[in-house]
Amino acid sequence: MLWIRGDDRRNGGLLVLVGIGSAAIAWFLAIVIRMAVSRRREFVADAGSVELTKNPDAMISALHKVAGHAHLDAPEEIRGLFLENREEGLFGLFSTHPPIEARIAALVEYGGGRDMGPAPVSPQPAYQPSPASPGPWDEPPPAKGPWG
Repeated sequence: MLWIRGDDRRNGGLLVLVGIGSAAIAWFLAIVIRMAVSRRREFVADAGSVELTKNPDAMISALHKVAGHAHLDAPEEIRGLFLENREEGLFGLFSTHPPIEARIAALVEYGGGRDMGPAPVSPQPAYQPSPASPGPWDEPPPAKGPWG
């Protein structure tokens, strides 16, 4: 008959705790690595767009246009799908997109683009309908046919 000593039980419990701890660390690292791969894919997508269009300045201009305008109030699970998900510090490890400034810097350094800064925004004049142009509500009703 096999007898289990008390020391063996304590060592088994410690081994289970070490196994659970290492599984938790591996799960955390898997998430961080997945997000790092996602951020790297964004840089590769930018490089692919420059290779396709042969115009890095257009991509830089497009990134300037969306910078700062991509924030919407949404649950955290949805924000990962946004073009710009600004996370700082340790939480930056969990962001799916790199900062737009880093993407622009990579396009300037590796794509040969020129960063001229964001284009000045010209205010759009408010639409003012002219009093001479009637709307569809001002038109007379169509003539009735023989059935009406």
